[in-house]
Amino acid sequence: MNLGNLFKKSGTEPKSIKPQKTKIFIAEDDEYLRDFYKELLVGEGYEVITAVNGQEALRSILQTQPKVILLDVMMPVMDGLQVLEELKKNEQTKNIPVIVLTNAGTIGNMETAKYHKSFRFLIKSNIVPEELIKSVKDAVDSYTSHNVIL
Repeated sequence: MNLGNLFKKSGTEPKSIKPQKTKIFIAEDDEYLRDFYKELLVGEGYEVITAVNGQEALRSILQTQPKVILLDVMMPVMDGLQVLEELKKNEQTKNIPVIVLTNAGTIGNMETAKYHKSFRFLIKSNIVPEELIKSVKDAVDSYTSHNVIL
């Protein structure tokens, strides 16, 4: 007797289980860039959640618990570095890798991002799609390796 017939006879036919997609969060106020990043990452098989300002991002990140965050520095309401600081203070979010994105690559911004333990700091005008995808994959791997329960 094959397993398929066994399940049918017992009435416990297994349900198809879809693996959960890895959640990536994008906080970017520029609609074109936000849509570009989202399309790129959805094409790689990620579930993507977005926000257009820092306050909305912080609230949504706490609710959705993504594995990786792409965070623009210059956003309305609350800037990305303020969001980063709040994320790193919170027990729920402090270990989520944050990739900081900006065109304002000042020493001050880089030092602040480093101080708050951002995973990576990328200049938006220099990013090529492959680099962004690799950065996200590296961040997902980092999150996974740091959050393994032994």
